[in-house]
Amino acid sequence: MTEKIPSGTTGSSPELTSMTLESQRTDIADAPATRAVTADPQITAAKSQGQLVRERFFRHKGAIVGLSGLVFIVLLAFTSIGLSVGPLRIPGWWPHTFSTVMPLEDGGAPTLSWTGLGNHPFGQDTLGRDYFAMTMRGAQISLTIAFIVGIVGTVVGTVVGALAGYFRGFIETVLMRFTDVIITIPLLVVAAVLASIVSDYGIVVFAIFLGLLTWTGLARIVRGEFLSLREKEFVEAAKSVGASSGRIIFKHILPNTVGVIIVSATLAISGAILLETALSFLGLGVQPPDTSLGKLINENRAAMTTRPWLFFWPGIFIVAIALTVNFIGDGLRDAFDPRQTRNKQ
Repeated sequence: MTEKIPSGTTGSSPELTSMTLESQRTDIADAPATRAVTADPQITAAKSQGQLVRERFFRHKGAIVGLSGLVFIVLLAFTSIGLSVGPLRIPGWWPHTFSTVMPLEDGGAPTLSWTGLGNHPFGQDTLGRDYFAMTMRGAQISLTIAFIVGIVGTVVGTVVGALAGYFRGFIETVLMRFTDVIITIPLLVVAAVLASIVSDYGIVVFAIFLGLLTWTGLARIVRGEFLSLREKEFVEAAKSVGASSGRIIFKHILPNTVGVIIVSATLAISGAILLETALSFLGLGVQPPDTSLGKLINENRAAMTTRPWLFFWPGIFIVAIALTVNFIGDGLRDAFDPRQTRNKQ
């Protein structure tokens, strides 16, 4: 304790002042320490499911390669020759169009080299049209068809599977027996018949009809997910408070199946590329004056031995698009997998 100065004593001596300061320091040292609470650097905030999915996806090397490749192909296809939608035309940076006929240069051989693109990097076809512009137009059409098919097939498959898995009974029987009938019919045969009927109405109608044929696999997957999730406690709790069937389906169960749906959608896009290629190769897909990657291969398959670049370039783009989409789907599957306990290196 601080020693008191005797009454009647005025002033202070150096010895008394020193004793007082030392006693005060001792009192402070003996008092309870009040330290500011600092955050432990090892303690981090909990991450949401979306953050975990993004981290897993962007750590998946194959998915990043696939995503980068697909973005590059899309940008190259849609910026090089521009975009034509009916009367609307947005010009691109490439000087030639896919329909302009020009004199053959050097026998139509490709001018692409290590020093530059040249005037016709992919060569020219037998009519003198620039094959780079034709390949880019084919990539535009094939990508457009593939994404429309993927979206339509995903929507239809999700709706059919969700209704069958949640309501069960008569609705499930009707929907799943119809799905079984569609599965038993060869897809390529049905697509060829419908393509011959609707291909003259444009690529959008053509793609929608293809999408209406490719939903069966996703419907069975979504139905299985709904059959499992409809018995969970959170669904019973929602029913107990009077939630409607629509709210339970769209607000409670469907968000828990979004991973499966997204992965299936990417695989559907990849399959649609190959389906469109097969139909166009048979002459039942995109009709003149437009073109697609499969149609380019079909038109130039006879030149495989004499002018192989006419067959080579569309084939490369078909394989590249299918592979990149598959890589993205593989990364999404791993990212949405709840059993993933660590990020892929």
